[in-house]
Amino acid sequence: MPQAILDHVRAGRTIDAIKARRACRSWTDMNVSDELLETILTCGRFAPSPLNVQPWKFIVVKDRAMIDALMQHAHHGDFLSLARVLIIATVTMSPDVDLWLVEHQQHI
Repeated sequence: MPQAILDHVRAGRTIDAIKARRACRSWTDMNVSDELLETILTCGRFAPSPLNVQPWKFIVVKDRAMIDALMQHAHHGDFLSLARVLIIATVTMSPDVDLWLVEHQQHI
């Protein structure tokens, strides 16, 4: 099959996946395996960022007491108290791009 057709099919699958995305507000009581968590985190690390500085960190919370404590401070996020695992994304609001350029021997 020609590359252009394969690219079109892949793009279509990506668009279908984006359109099918939903924000879940309920969960089953199934455990989330470490393998699945690692896959989710790996996908998150592939998100694009300017100059690939990736100004985020992911925190995985499985401890029930910690989840309950965090939910006391979650505005409009009470439903998260029902989750078995939380993945919290934190973002550096002003990454040091100049430092990144030096560390990676790059220039603009």
